[in-house]
Amino acid sequence: MEPKLIPTPGFDPLTASSDDLQAHDFPPRPADARSLAAWKSYAMAYLAGQVTNCATPAPGNIPAELSALQASSNGPPPPTTVFQPKQNAK
Repeated sequence: MEPKLIPTPGFDPLTASSDDLQAHDFPPRPADARSLAAWKSYAMAYLAGQVTNCATPAPGNIPAELSALQASSNGPPPPTTVFQPKQNAK
């Protein structure tokens, strides 16, 4: 079983600006309604600590909304990696 990604304290992708999403290596908020619904599902799973921290998610770990987008020619494929917050260089 892959470990779950621990959400960054104080970071809420649902309310974050585009710059904050990028600073936390989170996927950008899509403009079209179908992709946005899948993105929100992913963001809520992230906040709930339900995103698996793995390089390639197992098919059972991909939310149905993202699987549907992957199968559709009208939407982007689901992310193949889990985005980790950037670490400050020392």
